[in-house]
Amino acid sequence: MDDPQSAGSTAQLCASYTGAMPDGATERILCTSPQRGRYFQVTLSSTETLTLCEVQVLSSYYEGERLVDFYVEVFAENPETAQDPGVLCYHYTDAVPGGATVTIHCPQTTNGRYVQIRKTGNTNLQLCEVQVLVLRTNDINCTFDADGICGYQQLTNDNYDWFRGIGRTASIATGPYRDHTTELVNVARDKPVTANNRLSSAYHEMNAVDGDNQKCFTSDETEAAPYLFVDLLRKYPVVGVVLTNRHDCCPTRLTNYVIEVFDDIPTASSATAETCATFAGSSSVLGEVLTVYCTQAVSGRYVKISKPAPSLQMCELEVLVMKPQ
Repeated sequence: MDDPQSAGSTAQLCASYTGAMPDGATERILCTSPQRGRYFQVTLSSTETLTLCEVQVLSSYYEGERLVDFYVEVFAENPETAQDPGVLCYHYTDAVPGGATVTIHCPQTTNGRYVQIRKTGNTNLQLCEVQVLVLRTNDINCTFDADGICGYQQLTNDNYDWFRGIGRTASIATGPYRDHTTELVNVARDKPVTANNRLSSAYHEMNAVDGDNQKCFTSDETEAAPYLFVDLLRKYPVVGVVLTNRHDCCPTRLTNYVIEVFDDIPTASSATAETCATFAGSSSVLGEVLTVYCTQAVSGRYVKISKPAPSLQMCELEVLVMKPQ
């Protein structure tokens, strides 16, 4: 597939706002709306509707913690004058440290001309720079066989995508909403983990988050619908997961599983799941490392891996989130 940085691609910076910072001061963005809270809006310098790839936001060097729990939304019509409900690109729940840049990647088919950075309530929205990158999809002169991001689509036999993955990525994800410029971190290491059963104490569920790929979790074959979930101890915007298969036996058992994200503990009757991704394929390589990216923007505290058939297994589960730059 084509690289969006190559000559045949048209990803470009089409709008930018830079706040004035005399003597180290910062520009405060104080737009307010009774319905929408505080927001900053960028009107893209084009009359056409554009496919949004990413939004980069630079936090204020002074009081940077004010850039926290904000929404990035995209509109075809100006929301200040028209009743356009818009499309949610991303809900960023973390706080961006002062002077840090966070890159927000929108899900596929996020189109529009107006981009808003918005916070609810009366707390200040404060930032130093916003950059919006788009792709004019009508300039793409090639086709692919799967859905993807920003006009780019992943071939099912493609081992080397234009984004950087962790481990093998062929046929695992079709268009994750991030690229190689985003640094990801694992937040599942040594966190509390729960499974509805295990084969034996040697295959304990804690093996899945201990950082040791030589110790594994395996469910009992008598369990018809096995699952495992990890408590991240706080809410994160989840980008995807990395699963390491067993190195000694039965690699095809890691197949046909669902990755879900919850705000509440998944065993609670009130728990509501957001689907990160569904993997219908099968692993056939001992010790294979599989990276599965969420197909939509999801946030939550608990990440659950489940399978509608016996024998769920993995040696390591990593939960990937974006790290502020």
